[in-house]
Amino acid sequence: MDSNPIWRMMTLLHIIAIFVFIMYQIKIIMDSSTDERFYEMEEAREIGGLLFAVIWLVLCRNSTMSNYRRTAYIGMVITAVPILLWIGIALSEDYRAGVPEHCKTVMYPPEKSNTEL
Repeated sequence: MDSNPIWRMMTLLHIIAIFVFIMYQIKIIMDSSTDERFYEMEEAREIGGLLFAVIWLVLCRNSTMSNYRRTAYIGMVITAVPILLWIGIALSEDYRAGVPEHCKTVMYPPEKSNTEL
């Protein structure tokens, strides 16, 4: 991977495109006049996902056969972090209390009784 100039150029262009889109998302956030917290906005969550993509691309772009173990460990951590965060949020009682009512039925469906079945 390290010796392929096409791969290196494509990852660099992809990273640049992601940063341009992140700047656009930040502009949208700054122009919005809502009272939402930053992490509750859809654009902010998109920025978080894009940052994971950038980290993954940089990791892949700079990996060589001499540092494959370090790259593999970092890759596993990058993969596990969103999954663990999602599990933590899904199981958090504090988070459930702040979820809007229309979202509660999607994330936490009501229990069905035997008479409804």
